[in-house]
Amino acid sequence: MLGPTGGYLVGFIPAAFLVGLAARHGFDRVAWKAVPLFLAGQLVILAIGVPWLCVAAPLDFATALHKGFLPFLPGGLLKATLAGLGMPLAWRLLRPREP
Repeated sequence: MLGPTGGYLVGFIPAAFLVGLAARHGFDRVAWKAVPLFLAGQLVILAIGVPWLCVAAPLDFATALHKGFLPFLPGGLLKATLAGLGMPLAWRLLRPREP
């Protein structure tokens, strides 16, 4: 936890809290709200992880951004988009059916 990846692991806690809180209010039910929500969750993780990387590695901020943010941005965008598009479908499939 104290190493260079510790900040990303710690970042999952506030990201999960914020995304979960928004999901309780229905933001995960429609794609146009879910995709930005999941993108914000990814950004929270990276926003905590990069400064932690600066301290733990130690790296200057530009290098930490280059090594700890930019390489993970395409994957984070893809994951958030797929999850944001998939969640409304999952909710529709799990909705109880009327007899």
